[in-house]
Amino acid sequence: MKLRRLSLGAIVLLLAADSPKEPEVPELNKKVLEFARASLGKKIGDGECATLAARALREAGARRFATSSEGDYVWGKLVRTVKPGENAAGEVLPGDIVQLRDALLTGKIGSDTFEYTYPKHTAIVAAVKDDGKVVELLHQNTGAFNARDEDRRKVQRTTLRFGDLKKGTAKIHRPQPPSD
Repeated sequence: MKLRRLSLGAIVLLLAADSPKEPEVPELNKKVLEFARASLGKKIGDGECATLAARALREAGARRFATSSEGDYVWGKLVRTVKPGENAAGEVLPGDIVQLRDALLTGKIGSDTFEYTYPKHTAIVAAVKDDGKVVELLHQNTGAFNARDEDRRKVQRTTLRFGDLKKGTAKIHRPQPPSD
């Protein structure tokens, strides 16, 4: 029996062929995320959550946001709607924009419990984990109620676990070119 020797490079290529492929992040998403990351720790405009997303879309050359008949912001193409116990995993990419509506999130971090309410809140996805069940967000006008207002209005990074959504919705929108 003849043994074949494979080079390390060939082994790496074989293993890479079997590994799951990360979805391609659209160019507009990359530009939205680049603006949001560069804004970390800064107050953008009036410090409102929607201002960060609106400015990021403008800087990326994407279509501006619209408002639905229900009064919700529409930041591009709707790719997923998360409701309590529904759609916790699924499509979401860095640079997508999350619109929370009447949201109540509760959960535990270590031995600490938390509860956050968002009547209407906008955030930009910075990273995606666990098949879209967990996202890192960049957003402003958020944080602990006892935090200073000037700190709450600066862009900050937090983690959102869609499984912690107990009430309301989280709609995930993908930025679109201005002509679509």
